[in-house]
Order: sequence, then structure tokens, then C-alpha cells
Amino acid sequence: MTDQLAARVISYYDEDVDTIAEILRSKFYVDEMRSVDKRTDLTTREFGYKSVHLIARLRKSEQSSPQYAGFGSQVFEIQVRSILEHTWAEIDHEIRYKAGIEFPDITQRRFAALAGALEILEGQFRILRGSRLELIAHYRARYADGEDRDSDLDAARLVAVLELCCPNGASFLGAPSTIAAFPPRIEAVIVEALQRNGITTERQLRKLINASATRRVIAQFAQRMRIAPDQASHFAVGVIAAGIADPKRFVNDYPELAADSEMRAVLAECAARRFRRAASRAKRLRTKRPRTRRKASPN
Repeated sequence: MTDQLAARVISYYDEDVDTIAEILRSKFYVDEMRSVDKRTDLTTREFGYKSVHLIARLRKSEQSSPQYAGFGSQVFEIQVRSILEHTWAEIDHEIRYKAGIEFPDITQRRFAALAGALEILEGQFRILRGSRLELIAHYRARYADGEDRDSDLDAARLVAVLELCCPNGASFLGAPSTIAAFPPRIEAVIVEALQRNGITTERQLRKLINASATRRVIAQFAQRMRIAPDQASHFAVGVIAAGIADPKRFVNDYPELAADSEMRAVLAECAARRFRRAASRAKRLRTKRPRTRRKASPN
């Protein structure tokens, strides 16, 4: 029995299934002889269940680790498929597989037709995903030519700005293809945080990123991460830009953006530095305040 212990990984797009499977292969020992790619079971004229099933176990170096006590050489199955493939599989499993009913051919054809319709939807979602990338590239080119600098920011425009300002940092475009991807849809949250601090256009955002105070914070973050300042990720630069105006409120309002311990430490230091500067200014104002002379008493 290879599926007494099992897990399932569901991706947004079917084109990510192979990437996920390769990542899992790099983390576990996978028995390729017993693993199966259900996608290859279907002919070019068939529509139906599509999923990658990996039969795996821990690597020998990890089997004795206290972290995985109780697992040892236990074999387990990992299923990998897209969200639309999962939708069809769950409905098919509930209505056909578990029912124990021999449905007539017309009903079987309806199941196949639904699977085909979902496969068409997969293709349309891939096209929409490509449209997003085309839009980001369009904005990037416009900004590079000095155009649209006062247009309102959205998530695509944010990514375009960071592609131009921080070409050496890990980008939002590259993150989905890596193991340590950024949180999904986090760009929209950063845009909202920027807007709350009055940063609504490319011109304002680029000025903020290039400001000496922002650069100091980015350098401080990079030092903690042991990287060069220009290698700070676009996620980190976006969070710092959104949080530098009011770090304390930012951490309270957007805990998902400041969840990383290094990021929280940097923002906490920004808040402390901001408090020290405010206290110093208040002290200077008190010392410079002119003293008023008391009028002499008529008596």
C-alpha cells in the first residue's frame, strides 16, 4: 500500500504542475517505477482524470532525524494537479467513482465533455496569465520612456516600476518559478499600503525609493540578509517603501507584509529612529524658543 499516508498539492495553473513535481523530487526520494503521470493515460481524443502521482519517502539522511520521528522509511503518495483538474476529479470521484453505478454511455459522454470544457478553461487562464505579463512589459517600456509617470498605481504598474528601479533584485515576475515564492497577490496589498501614505503614482514611488532615507533602510535590510543593497528583492523594497513613512502603523495594519523577522526588525528600527528624530527636533525647538520678558509691575 503506497497511499496510506498521502498529500496533495494544487496549483493555480496546469503548466506549474511539472515545476512542482520537480521541486518535490528534489526534496524526497521518489520511486519513479511506481509513480504515475495520469495525464499520459489519456489519448488525444480523450478527456478525463489528470494528475501526477509521486510515490515517495524521506531521504536516508533524514529518516533518522528527530524532526521526522515516526516516519522513517514510510512510503507516501503526493498528488499534484491544477485547481481545475482537482475540481473535475472531486466531482467525478463523488458522482461516479464512489456511487458504484454503471452509468449509460450518454452520461459517460457528459463527464468527458465537462473534462474537455475545463481543459479549454485551463488554456484561457494561461492566456490571461500571459496578458498580465504583457501589460507589465508595456508599462515598463512606457516608464522607461518617461511616459505615464502620473498615472495611478496598480499591481501591474508597481511591478513595472520595481523592474526598472531594482533590476538586480529578485522580482515578482521571477518569484513564482522559484521555491521561495512571494505571497500570492501581495503586490496589491503593497499598492494599498503605499496609497494610504499618499504614494499613488510612478513619479512619487520612484522618488521615494531613491530617497536617501529609503536607501539607508534598504541597505540595513540587505546587511541583515548578507546581500548587496541592489540585490534586495522587489518584495522587500516594496514593503520598505510602503512602511518607511509610518513604520509602527504599517506593522499593525499590514502584519502579512511584515511577517518576516528581518523585515520586522528593520521596520522597528525605522520606527525607533523616527521617534528619536522627533524627540530631538522637539528638544531643539524648546532650547531655541525665545524667552518673554515680564513687564515691570507699576507698583
